[in-house]
Amino acid sequence: MAALLSQMTVPSPHSSMSTKPHGFADLLLEKYGATLGEQPQSYLHRINEAATRMSLLIEDLLKLAKVNRQQLSLREVSLGGLVEEVLCGLEAEMANRKIEWRIGNLPSIQCDPGLMRQVLTNLVSNAIKYTRPRDPAIIELREVCIDGESAFLVQDNGVGFDLKGAETLFSPFQRFQ
Repeated sequence: MAALLSQMTVPSPHSSMSTKPHGFADLLLEKYGATLGEQPQSYLHRINEAATRMSLLIEDLLKLAKVNRQQLSLREVSLGGLVEEVLCGLEAEMANRKIEWRIGNLPSIQCDPGLMRQVLTNLVSNAIKYTRPRDPAIIELREVCIDGESAFLVQDNGVGFDLKGAETLFSPFQRFQ
């Protein structure tokens, strides 16, 4: 998979990355928006938002494939601000769920914002997914100190996982069974 992503990072003359993947939803809104009810319009807006997130995900995956060949774009980023963005983007996953969020004061850090957004999206999305049987789900995001170093903790009351497969759990392009 990493090799495939690496091949995708080479620009080609027929590349269509600039094409908006949600163009048809835009066309429907533009042409028929006035005749559609509130709920169909809401669905089309959600399609647009999801397509935009998918475009960002693809861009971030392509960046990830190039990490070893390219310098990261590091800058000061508010971790709390990124968490807010991620939570907004995951609203559909949280619909009809009772989730108790415990979000501590998060620092600003030096990071590549796109890659960090993807990391946070993966961590928070997994916490939401694996707490589904819990009512209420409790998801905590906070800064902790481990061996004198600052670290970011995502903790939940979800179903958990078997520690015998933990070494592959966080490897890129691996699925934990």
